[in-house]
Amino acid sequence: MPSTYQPEVAFFELPDGRAVCGRAPFRAQAKMPASGETAFYWNTFYLDDPEPWLVPENGVEIFESVDDMAEALGHSEEVPEIDWKPLEIGGFAALFKRVRAALDSGLLKKAVPAAVWHGERYSGRMRGLFERLAGGPSHLRAYGVFGGGKGFFGATPEVLFRLAEGKATTMALAGTTRLADGGTLANDPKQRDEHAFVVDHLEAQLAVFGKVRRGEPRVMRLGTVAHLLTPLEAEVSPEVTPEELTKALHPTPAVGVAPRSEEALEFLHAMRRDAGVPDSYAAPFGIAHEGVVELLVGIRAVDWDGKAVRIAAGCGVVDASSLEKEWEEALLKCRSVRSVFGI
Repeated sequence: MPSTYQPEVAFFELPDGRAVCGRAPFRAQAKMPASGETAFYWNTFYLDDPEPWLVPENGVEIFESVDDMAEALGHSEEVPEIDWKPLEIGGFAALFKRVRAALDSGLLKKAVPAAVWHGERYSGRMRGLFERLAGGPSHLRAYGVFGGGKGFFGATPEVLFRLAEGKATTMALAGTTRLADGGTLANDPKQRDEHAFVVDHLEAQLAVFGKVRRGEPRVMRLGTVAHLLTPLEAEVSPEVTPEELTKALHPTPAVGVAPRSEEALEFLHAMRRDAGVPDSYAAPFGIAHEGVVELLVGIRAVDWDGKAVRIAAGCGVVDASSLEKEWEEALLKCRSVRSVFGI
């Protein structure tokens, strides 16, 4: 969608809770502005938009919170009513089977198939969800674009990277269970293996740019789910660009495949397209602002085009995975997004 669509509004929640908002017109360009202008980064999962940086030509507005931004934009409209189609296991089971075959062949050690929940809006407006982004857990960061009858809103806990003052920081966020079972995450062999794939991959990719420091793993609790999280940090040269880091880190095994060979990526991309996964799902979305570049991983989002609404959620399949448990995880994540937005 980015290469063919110019939004009316783009927004991003900073780590301190402030919200940055840009409005059309936007100037699209291939690289981050060297002038220091604030710019939004919006690409597809496949990184195939040649001009992913959007520079608001009239500058940006800074709000103390997402709630203040929503009020200022005047989008306190009627919350949409959505008729959700049944989310059935059949399509996901076919994806799971494809991944199992790739694991058995040795092509992959891990892959992330996604379930897509489809709905149709029959009243209200999707912009009415804008205010639902405020007041969530502090670990969730609001982001998105909208305008012209389409767009997406999200509240993600996952940071692809933060580049500032010669340091690149990222996180391995993989391994998911119900919040009530969060204390067992570190002792679950399947969850440990899935998390280790992500940590090892990110450490290896960051090591190309500088010495990596790995933090202690911990459990992140979010609403109805819990995740394993390990922070990583590297000292990097001032010449390292956000475009280089994006290509090196995305997609992480948390939303993609391991190992990340060209053949494995082709497998992943074909699987996503066959499943009708939105191009924006798990894609990098971010901002260059006040000397800092930060890209989020675009998960926990609602995507829409006209009356068609979609929520996607992925789960990591490894040798120890079972169809029933992965399906339960996908359902848990989809339902948590619906819970955040009250739909």
